[in-house]
Formats: sequence, C-alpha cells, structure tokens
Amino acid sequence: MNHIEVYDNAISKEGCRKIIKYFDDSPYKEDAHTLGDKSRPEVKNGKDISIWMPKCDKTIYEYLNTYIFPALNNGVNQYKKKYPFLDHGVSTWSIEEGFNIQKFNGKEEGYFAQHCESGSIKKCNRILVWMIYLNNAKCGTRFYYPTRDVKAKEGRLVLWPAGWTHPHSGILPNIGEKYMITGWYSLVEE
Repeated sequence: MNHIEVYDNAISKEGCRKIIKYFDDSPYKEDAHTLGDKSRPEVKNGKDISIWMPKCDKTIYEYLNTYIFPALNNGVNQYKKKYPFLDHGVSTWSIEEGFNIQKFNGKEEGYFAQHCESGSIKKCNRILVWMIYLNNAKCGTRFYYPTRDVKAKEGRLVLWPAGWTHPHSGILPNIGEKYMITGWYSLVEE
C-alpha cells in the first residue's frame, strides 16, 4: 500500500480540452520557475497559471463546477473509503482555494527537483495532493519513496499524501507537451 491512488476518466475529454484551451488563450500565464520569491529554473521550468478560487474569472469558475469539483469529490470519496482514517482520525480538512494549471513543453521544461507538497512551514498543513492530467503525454510523475511512476493520461486524477514520505518530480527528460492541474487539501482551523 503506497497511498498513491489513480482514478481514470475523472474529467471528460471535452473538459480537458476546454481547460487546455483556457490555459493556452490566457494572458495570465507566467514562467513556472519561481519558487517562493526566488527564480529557480533548474528546479522547475515551464508555464503556469495560479488560480485563486474566490476571485477566478467566469470561465474557470464554470470549469470548476462542471469538471474539476465533481472529479475531486468523486476521487476523494473513493480515497476516504480506502483510507477511512481520514474521516475520523484527522482534524477537519478541505480543499485549498488556490491551485495551478501547468504546462511543460520539451526536455528543457519540467519539474526537475524531488519535492513534497508540505515541505515548508507555510505549507505544513497540507495533507493530500490532487493532480489531474489534461492530455496524454509521454512523461508523467515519478514518486521516489515509494517507487512508482504514474503516466500522464488525459482525464486522470491522482491523489497522494502531501508529506515528506512522498517525494516526487516530473519524469525526465520531459518529452512533448504535458498539461496538468495541481492543488491540495489542507487542515482547517476549527
């Protein structure tokens, strides 16, 4: 048991294509190599859009309600059935209001460094990571402990613990285009 769960067809092809078009047409794309307040292209290099749900535009709000939230709700419910401790052994938690839509294109781009999603004091309340691949790509995500590669497949939702036990990176070298959405579930104050 490695707590990395994969749910295929979580988002329809239509939904994936609409979100990709939103990304490609967006004027809000930024270089995805800023970590904290430092530029680190040797760690992460690509393009992303950081979305803040309370202030997102009408289009992404529609996509959240039509495609992303239903996929996440279904996936998290399945995850909690397999790991029921999350319902009774952990304080109250919910989805973070921010998430990223990302694109890595070619071997010069990718998330090169091993990392975890709760690796700083500002992120230590994260308990679960969600990622949805928006296209079929030749490369996916590599988990190091436990050792597992997850292939990028259109509409695939991946859920895993945010902690140091699950370091991961992109599979390198990145080949072609890879689009994904990433976000988190975190503990909330009661």
